Parts: sequence; C-alpha cells; structure tokens
Amino acid sequence: MKKLVISLLILVFIVSIPPTFLVSSSVLELEHVSHEEDYLEAAIQLQKLYELGYIDEYITEEDLRAEFQDDFNLINEEYILGEGTYLVAIDTETDEIIDINELIDNKSQINTFSRNAYSDNISKYNSLLVYSVAFKTWITDAGTTTSKINHSAEVTGVYGIGKRPNNYTIIASIQRATSENGSYINADNTTKTVALKQVVTISAYINSTYYWKSDSIAYANYPNATYRASAKNEGPWLLNKKGMKYPEYTDPKSKKVMTKPATTTWSANSSSSCALTSSDRVAYRTWYDKTYGSLNWNDYEIHHIRPCKWGGNKDYSNLIPLPYSFHRATVSPWWVNY
Repeated sequence: MKKLVISLLILVFIVSIPPTFLVSSSVLELEHVSHEEDYLEAAIQLQKLYELGYIDEYITEEDLRAEFQDDFNLINEEYILGEGTYLVAIDTETDEIIDINELIDNKSQINTFSRNAYSDNISKYNSLLVYSVAFKTWITDAGTTTSKINHSAEVTGVYGIGKRPNNYTIIASIQRATSENGSYINADNTTKTVALKQVVTISAYINSTYYWKSDSIAYANYPNATYRASAKNEGPWLLNKKGMKYPEYTDPKSKKVMTKPATTTWSANSSSSCALTSSDRVAYRTWYDKTYGSLNWNDYEIHHIRPCKWGGNKDYSNLIPLPYSFHRATVSPWWVNY
C-alpha cells in the first residue's frame, strides 16, 4: 500500500523513564512508511509470520480492527482522515530491530512455508516480539461551528515469546499550519503512560481553515533497555473552518487537478473583473472541446480554482470544468466556509 493519510505511529522500545529525558548511544532507528489504511497489510504479515513459525497466533484483518477500541463509538466514515495499523519486530535479547519483510523473505532460515517450521524458527528467535500499533484521525461534527479533529493511538497487540514490556508511553499531537509546507504548531498534544490496549485520544476545535497533521509515537518501556524508531507525521489535510476536507478532483479529459489553495489566509475582495461573462463561457468551452475533446456542458459548470472572492482571475489556468452537482453541493459550500 501507498501513503497515507491519518498520523504515523512508530513503535519505540524504551526505558521506563519519560522519553524527553533519554540520552542513549545504543538507540536503534527504524523508519516506517505510513499508509492511509493498512490493516490488511499488517494482517498479511502476521499470517505469514504464523505460517513460518515465528509467532503462534493466527491474526486476521478483522482481529486487528476489532482490537482498536476508539473512545468515540459513532464515527461517520466519510470524515475519517486516516487510519490503520503497523508492526514492529524486535529481538529483545540481541537488541536487534528486525525488518519483518526481510524476515518473511529470508528462505535460508526456514525449511518450508508451514507450521512445521515453528520449532526451527523459534530456536532462532526465542526472544522475538512483534508489536501492532493502531491509529486513527477523524472529524466530529463536520459541517458545523463546533467541528473537532481527533486523533487516537493504541498499542493493540504483542506477539511472540520475547520479554513483554512493563507498560507503554504514547506521545500524540495534532498540529496545524496556514500553508501545506509551512511551520506547524501544536493544537493539542499529550504524553501518557498506559497499559496494553489502552487508547490515548486527543482533540482540537477547528474554527478556522488550516492544514492539519497528526502524529503518535508509542514507546514500550523496559527496565534496562532502550529501543527507538523514527516517526513521521500523518497528513496534511486541508480543512475549512467547519471541518470539511478540501474536495479532490482531477478532470478526466485534461488531467488537470483542482489544486489546493497555497495558503489559508487569502483575503476577501470585492472585485468583479474575475467573473465570467456569457461570451467568456462560450470561448472557454470552445477552447476546451477543441483542446481536450467535447464535453456535455449541460452536466458541467466552469469553476475558478482560486475563487474570484479570494483573489482569483479568469485565466484558463485558473479554470476547470466540474460536474454540476459536485460543484454546487461540495466545492462551492467548501469555499463558503473558507
């Protein structure tokens, strides 16, 4: 699977003292690429580890989803920004962080893809642990003046026979910025030490249009060892002041993308020179049909990617045809609440 949406969690193994104060030359780094929704990928990895004898539990995608218990029971699926789970494997005796895909692909360590390999492999990794960490970022009360962005994280499972950690420390944050590649600041953050399967949830009121990211790092706390993996943010997502995600659209003929605004701080203006006249619309349609192929214009409207009210112009580079209902029901209302 490819990127994701929602916050990336990286499991980190750490001493029981708070992570802020850690200094260790033996810290081990592992970078994890995020996915929008990777329950299935993690389940496939766990099933292969089971078949190869590295773990003794058969875990399905449904099992992984069921393990993640949100603080909010009712979530409108339309407004989930990102969710999923990922795995981290470690040999707790050798202090080695293990690449799970390499472990699965290394045929030299096994005799067969069957449970008969269990006794052979378990002797090679008799301290192997595999951790699953779940995350979700979503909107509540979207489309209202009380919309909130929420982020949850949970260490959902530990598999294998290596030494279990004492507890976990989860550091979670929600950040916002006025441009996609700008400086993000915390809208909410927390650090909590929790037990296995204990959810950590944070929330922030939206109120204004921002680009948003979420991030979580889960630390597994041992008395005498420190294991660390590097983390990345999930997002960004562009949300208007009522928590509605900026609509994504690519014109199927021209392949032109309805790009996101460069900033969330455009000022409104009263200029009417940007509005299309009847002759402007005819000229654009004629140009478009000749350049990209004919459209049934009864089903489309011409949209200003940067609206006139917010400093746009009527250059063809700023225009894109949108399906009528999508334009009226989704795109225009988003800009009303910019």
